[in-house]
Amino acid sequence: MPLLTVNEKISNLIEENFNVLGSISLFDHIVDNDYHEIIDILKNNKKDTFHPNDRFFVFHFDTDYYINNNYGVLLNNFFNILSELDIPLFTIIFYTNHYGIKEEIDYILRHEDKNNRPLVIENLLDKVNFPDHFAEGKNVDVDLKDIECKCLYLAGAKSQRSHRSIFFNQIKEFFPDTIMASIGKNT
Repeated sequence: MPLLTVNEKISNLIEENFNVLGSISLFDHIVDNDYHEIIDILKNNKKDTFHPNDRFFVFHFDTDYYINNNYGVLLNNFFNILSELDIPLFTIIFYTNHYGIKEEIDYILRHEDKNNRPLVIENLLDKVNFPDHFAEGKNVDVDLKDIECKCLYLAGAKSQRSHRSIFFNQIKEFFPDTIMASIGKNT
């Protein structure tokens, strides 16, 4: 079962309007860096000729490691897989909670035909933002004695992300003598 799921109304709307060949949750593959399931879904549903209505439904929670602040590693690897398998980009519906990911995708695909691009749906208010196991409010037991090095790393992309700044400022307010900040190249 995927770690994240898309709102049922969104899934139904997509399935009513497209021939969904497969669904892929990229977030499920970021932890162990295992792309075999993604490759299997794409290979098992690949066609010699895709019809205009054929689509792969891909959703991606805003969690990725970044290369040169331009695009995420997982995102880049996904598009490399599509290229290696010769899957047309127009067959991808990319559903995400990451506003601005279209620019990352455009950067990755900058050498591709502009008419052969995935449909990108950026949506904030959805279960893709709040997975059930987070929404249940389950606490994680952490023994503070086991923490050897206290660290908070809030990497940003080209622009400052407001949620990271708010979180950092709240922590700095509560622990003013224990927080060191490095913003950009300045410390």
